[in-house]
Amino acid sequence: MKHLTVLMILIVFSCHSTKKTSNNEHSKVMITNQQCPKDGVCSLEVLRKKSITVKTDEFGNSYTEITENDHSSLLVFEYKRNSIEGVQDDNYQEFVYIELASKTENLSIKDSNLQDAKVTFVRLCFCKGQTGAYKVNSGKLNITKMDTSNYQLEMTFKVNEVPQVINAISTTFKM
Repeated sequence: MKHLTVLMILIVFSCHSTKKTSNNEHSKVMITNQQCPKDGVCSLEVLRKKSITVKTDEFGNSYTEITENDHSSLLVFEYKRNSIEGVQDDNYQEFVYIELASKTENLSIKDSNLQDAKVTFVRLCFCKGQTGAYKVNSGKLNITKMDTSNYQLEMTFKVNEVPQVINAISTTFKM
């Protein structure tokens, strides 16, 4: 009986309420259009108050670091190829990150000026020597404010370091 009482006391004191926070900082939409290959799914997520940096580890591999920043939002486009059942290590993903100043309404930049918006391409797969994060310096990016919260994103781009599936994005999003 003593053990049962001790157990009950532990259960009561170890229980706590979970804190729910509203997700006003993020919004994610699935994209189904001609830019998304039929063998996968595409999405665009808006991360408010975030910034991105491309870093390199001690082995020369590049990766991204996302940090807090009250003055910018991060658009995260993701293409995820469908997995083939029974095939090991067939995961394949591409990401495109675009950092926008909080007050951005319209933006039209190209080539090396894409780094003004820190446009970054990330390829993740089991393809030795062909993964990582790369700054995009070739292409065109247009973002147009359509009304109070809706924007149109049009982008074409190319990275030279690794093969890519996604080379164009055309979608609307809310900010």
